Amino acid sequence: MRFDHLLHCVADVAAAVDDYTAAGLPAHTNEPFDGFQNGAWRPDERYVEILSVVDHAEFAGSAFGRAMTGWAG
Repeated sequence: MRFDHLLHCVADVAAAVDDYTAAGLPAHTNEPFDGFQNGAWRPDERYVEILSVVDHAEFAGSAFGRAMTGWAG
């Protein structure tokens, strides 16, 4: 098995990206899409995806939200 990427769920993507970068792990933030926002730190072909739901109603109606129904409260 090979590691591809890790999901790091946070309350605030921009703040987490700032923390990663301050720790010497340069990360970036993407624009919100379908009710969630993500960013990433990528040391090579692997990466840590930093993500948060920013609009619960929009996310719930998206393909991503529907696929995750029942995962967690």
